[in-house]
Amino acid sequence: MRSGATGGLRWVHVRHEEVAAFAAGAEAQLTGRVTMCAGSAGPGHLHLINGLYDVQRSRAPVFALASTIPRAEVGGSYFQETDPDILFADCSVYNATCSTHEQVPRIFEMAFQHAVSRQGVAVVSMAGDVAEQDTGLRALVAHRFPVEAPAVAPSDQDVDAVAELIDRHQKITLFCGAGVRNAHAEVVALAERIKAPVGYTLRGKECIEADNPYAVGLTGLIGFGGCPTALDDADLLLLVGTDFPYQQFIPAGKTIVQIDSRPEHLGRRAQLDYGIAGDAALTLRALIERVTEKSEDSHLQAALKLHEQARRKLDIYVRHSGGQSPVGRIPARHWSRSAPPDWQPGCRSTPPGRKPKDSPKPPPNSSGTATPTRSSTSSSRTSATSVSYPASKPTSYLPRQVASFEQHL
Repeated sequence: MRSGATGGLRWVHVRHEEVAAFAAGAEAQLTGRVTMCAGSAGPGHLHLINGLYDVQRSRAPVFALASTIPRAEVGGSYFQETDPDILFADCSVYNATCSTHEQVPRIFEMAFQHAVSRQGVAVVSMAGDVAEQDTGLRALVAHRFPVEAPAVAPSDQDVDAVAELIDRHQKITLFCGAGVRNAHAEVVALAERIKAPVGYTLRGKECIEADNPYAVGLTGLIGFGGCPTALDDADLLLLVGTDFPYQQFIPAGKTIVQIDSRPEHLGRRAQLDYGIAGDAALTLRALIERVTEKSEDSHLQAALKLHEQARRKLDIYVRHSGGQSPVGRIPARHWSRSAPPDWQPGCRSTPPGRKPKDSPKPPPNSSGTATPTRSSTSSSRTSATSVSYPASKPTSYLPRQVASFEQHL
């Protein structure tokens, strides 16, 4: 459920509570607005957990309403009884239970505040008998304060120290996460100034890949392009707005600088030479003003070349290029010559308009010639005869040659 055009709630029906949680998280990430989902007692709110864990890790504002058993039955091993306080403790920034109807307005208000300001999941548990009671409240008085989290500005001393490190190193690679969602222009400007390739995480891809001439792809379990090599060949890695979890993909023996608005995330994935607690956009603007512009771009060009080669191989499967055709659009020359001209790829049954290749021949008549089965229809003006053959197994018309993915990767 989400906010409608008139400011009220719009209910979106789904078939399963897990789908509701994932859908609420997707809506919140796409719009930036808090979204709600709900689950009934027992299995209903248990099904929310998988989606809520994903939302919590993605830092999206979602309000989850978990219905519980009647208050009088709590503690008696009642049908579908659970303990929501324990269940949702690890996948939420706020987790509370409404025991009386008087609590509802204030707890709901605090839940929304936590979800929006801390960008996470807020869970409110409430028994059905409490939900049936009237709070007497028809509207909440709006507070006068911003809901956006404040931007943390780094100290001049920290920025000067990192700028000095950047000036001392020639091969620098930027590796960005979702924390640069509001710093696209700053990332591109710094990369241009210090001639640095820009790699990114999966969540950072949507924030930094587009309109970025210095983008060289991802690393990690689904990495590709020039990013892995750009990280390995660099003298200095600048991690910006990322909590990339796979330590094995961050090369050792490098000078590593990390910028993150959450100080508790500094250094928990790699050994840092310097860490700055600060907003990505504010910190990068300060660095752009301080670092010396570089002219040597061999490190950047090598990474861009590798990335272009990787993209060209992957593009085979989305557009016509080279000798291989995209998946799902295999040229007619690769298909069985016995298929008729109007036959479309992907069908595994007999093409329309022709009999199967393995159809048995009709039995011969006394003269030795095949005799088809005939059926006739007559009218006052015309007569028509149709010929039918015995049914046979469907024939598969598949491409004769389809090159494997491996030869292009």
